[in-house]
Amino acid sequence: MATKRIQKYGTHGTLGAICAVVIIESLPAGDPPTGQRLRDDLEQIAISMGDRFAVRYVTARSADELESLLIELWAFVVESNGIGLCLQIECHGDKNGIHLADGSSMSWDRLRPLLVNVNLASRMNLIFWLAACHGGYFITACRYHETVPFTVLVGPGSEIDPSTLLAFTCTFYTELFKTRNLTEALTVAGAVRPDISYINFSAVGVFRVALAARIRRAPPELRVQVRAIEEPQFDQWRKAFFALDQYPENADRFAITYAEVLAEVESEKPSV
Repeated sequence: MATKRIQKYGTHGTLGAICAVVIIESLPAGDPPTGQRLRDDLEQIAISMGDRFAVRYVTARSADELESLLIELWAFVVESNGIGLCLQIECHGDKNGIHLADGSSMSWDRLRPLLVNVNLASRMNLIFWLAACHGGYFITACRYHETVPFTVLVGPGSEIDPSTLLAFTCTFYTELFKTRNLTEALTVAGAVRPDISYINFSAVGVFRVALAARIRRAPPELRVQVRAIEEPQFDQWRKAFFALDQYPENADRFAITYAEVLAEVESEKPSV
């Protein structure tokens, strides 16, 4: 089966701000410790490349422990003056949330504000890898009028074998360490493991897709009137989603206009 990349919009560019990988593992006893194995591999890769990335590994038994760790991570990023990082959570999951080592669950709505805080502290430079079955469905927690909880999200789009996912992520990080380019890393990992279905969205991509869906809900003959009402609100949505009031220097990174999204919707061929 060909790799499924749900990434219609945007490019990710060079990751000059990313300088750490944090792995949080929460797997039941008896499961292969894929997070620990990933840490061991990444430490060797980082050493061979002159320690360009710091690699950190911790475990969480429960949803409450994971919440505490994410709060600690937020504090660390704040104290480090806003470093960018890749956060990878290794656990089980479904389309509604994740499941931790002790059997407790964390819904997307509980996870989202914790990651919003980390993303804000990193100056909107959080790459989030949710290494869990259906991890890509975290995208459904995003709201275009609320701050986005990541700059980039990657996660499986279905159930997946842990060893297969580990091979994919190791290839991904090896290429990322080498090139610091996320798109290239995903392309190389996808070529090595074409059997993996995964979801990948940039923050700009999420915003565009959500706004396009909103525009499509209006009948074509009413879109002029709808635009007159909604376009004045658009800048406020954009500022909130990308935290541009807090980080105005990111305006060019997250450049998007109502007119261009509307034009894309208008150019779509009608479904047969």
